Amino acid sequence: MRFGIVAALDSEAASFEQPHGRLLDGHEYRVVVSGPGRANAARATNSLIDDGCEVLLSWGLAGGLDHTLAAGDVVVASHLRSTGETVLEPDAALVATLCARLDPSRTRRGVVLSIDAPVASRREKAVLHQRYGACAVEMEALAVAQVARSARLPFLCVRAVVDPAGFEVPGAALAGMGEDGRLRPWRTLGALLGTPQQVPAMFGLALHYRRALGALRDTVRRLQ
Repeated sequence: MRFGIVAALDSEAASFEQPHGRLLDGHEYRVVVSGPGRANAARATNSLIDDGCEVLLSWGLAGGLDHTLAAGDVVVASHLRSTGETVLEPDAALVATLCARLDPSRTRRGVVLSIDAPVASRREKAVLHQRYGACAVEMEALAVAQVARSARLPFLCVRAVVDPAGFEVPGAALAGMGEDGRLRPWRTLGALLGTPQQVPAMFGLALHYRRALGALRDTVRRLQ
């Protein structure tokens, strides 16, 4: 098998030391950076299929919706769903193969919810968890899955939690995120100058982000 891996951000893709390599006992992989959002993810997935990839994997970071998940915990999707009626199931055998390689104390199989915009508030996270039964939320995985299903190819989703359910993402962090997913430090600084009370939360988010990226790197090592 040849794995095609879609990461929205450069930092997520960088958990793989090389954009090409091998995992799961010698299977080839290729990683591409799509940019955030469903449209970008769909285009990247189609390019991987055109390149001969046979399994599609949505990879990266997510927000936590379940209070039992901490920053740096890894979620392997048992199902992907939208806020509508769409529910897609990843390949069960491949999910089991992945989970067998990972640290069971830091890994969860569960429903992953795909939405169109970042979720920042504790209240909104609680509502999504209760309404959809999802343990994590992100913005690209469902698009990867839909393209894969149309091509009759298996798909997977692996995400590391950045902001747990009980963590309120500071507005300065969202202000500093460009549409391409790249950080704009001057925007963040400007937002913090106006609301310096957000500084402690920004430090907390930076720590969570570091833990989540470390979890992705550890996951790669376990899969190779």
